[in-house]
Amino acid sequence: MLIHEALILGDDDVWAVQVVLTPEEAGTSAFQLFGRREGQDDTETSWQRHVTGKVRIGPSHVVSAQMQNSLEAVQRRCQEELSVATYYQQLHTHRLQYGSSFQGIAQLWRHNREAQGRIELPAMLLSEAGAYQIHPALLDACLQVFMATWSEDAEADEEEELYLPLGLERFQMYDR
Repeated sequence: MLIHEALILGDDDVWAVQVVLTPEEAGTSAFQLFGRREGQDDTETSWQRHVTGKVRIGPSHVVSAQMQNSLEAVQRRCQEELSVATYYQQLHTHRLQYGSSFQGIAQLWRHNREAQGRIELPAMLLSEAGAYQIHPALLDACLQVFMATWSEDAEADEEEELYLPLGLERFQMYDR
């Protein structure tokens, strides 16, 4: 997955979003996500490409013992629990403002540029969860956990550079 341009949603913004799937080899499709701000003419040039990538549908896999051991090792290392409310405030100081429907981190731990979080779909989005294999707000919350890998003193330095993910090489979902 490659993020070409962030789709920034303001409080009063209304966007039309379009996903185009193009079948490729067996079980694989390319996708493109386009957005158009409401009120723009519906022309080819008004649609902005935001994300491209590939999806592959395959058989379900059980989490391997090796991956489970890896997760347990991360849990042992990441003992510093962060206040989630304070963390979202720190993101706000870096000009990353997440509305309540995009605040999916329930718990957050970190140690030495490594982070682990427990994410939950915000209650206001539960009614629409069945429409997705994985709700977009949950994916966004995963990226928010990733940002906790910033240095421990990042919250004290408001001038620190902001890192935003531009792509994702691989995502595998084991269970819904």
